[in-house]
Amino acid sequence: FSISSTTIAAVAGFSINELILPRLDLDLRDLGFLLSFIVPFIVAEVCGIAAGLSLARDLPSLWVYRVYAIDTSHFIRDLLLKYSTYISEALLALSAFEAAISSNSSLLIYPALAFPLTLLTSALLITVLIFIASRRRVVKHAPTGFYLLEDLAMMAVFIVIMPSVMISNISFKALLSIVEEWLLALATLPSTAVSALLAFLLPIPLAKIAEHLDLAS
Repeated sequence: FSISSTTIAAVAGFSINELILPRLDLDLRDLGFLLSFIVPFIVAEVCGIAAGLSLARDLPSLWVYRVYAIDTSHFIRDLLLKYSTYISEALLALSAFEAAISSNSSLLIYPALAFPLTLLTSALLITVLIFIASRRRVVKHAPTGFYLLEDLAMMAVFIVIMPSVMISNISFKALLSIVEEWLLALATLPSTAVSALLAFLLPIPLAKIAEHLDLAS
């Protein structure tokens, strides 16, 4: 996910709303299930794949830091922010698509409001992968030259990321239907403050977990 993917998502949403739906004589409400579940599910799945590929490269580096570094919290913080950025970019692409297809710019608030949950999801993801890596080898070297996660580890990535994306998306839409838009926009300020606090505090226990578990990968 990147700025280009967000732009593509926005253009796709606009094209569907302005060009495809009128030609098919369909209303946006006819796509309710698609917008509520299928599109967020696909975005969550792609996000899980991207996070899994990144984790396959980062776990061996984490082992090196654990053995030789005095303090691993700085590296853990980098990983936490890295995966949180991946998830936030996915949420931004999703919100851009939904905002364009529904002509509702308030949906763009979604990634900012969800960022505390995004950080917690990334922290849980790192914890689960460290725990699995302490029990078995989780990274394999593919014939193509890429590092990939083993099936069990990749399944854990999906189990952590996909429900988080789906639940946060559904919860935000529910809030948007009952709360004034300006209140949600205002809520991004405490959300940012909570996110900054979590980004500062979460790496400390995560580093202790990494230091006390022997990574097999």
